[in-house]
Amino acid sequence: MPKKKNFINQKEAKRFNPSIKNGLSDDQVYNRMEQGLNNVVSMGSNKTIVSIIIKHLFTFFNFIYLIIFLLWIRMDWAIILK
Repeated sequence: MPKKKNFINQKEAKRFNPSIKNGLSDDQVYNRMEQGLNNVVSMGSNKTIVSIIIKHLFTFFNFIYLIIFLLWIRMDWAIILK
């Protein structure tokens, strides 16, 4: 795939009217790619599922809830052991 170095404004691009059955010729496709008039699909997110889960699991509020839970358990044990 050639590098996109000769960008052209879409309004100035030469328009083709190919038949639906045949589409653009190879030369027409190559010329449009050189001009940067093709669609480029992004590969999506760089984050893994594990990193997303870890990011959402270890939040400030979850840390606060953990502290409250541990204090509650400790108070329960203190009452039980009396």
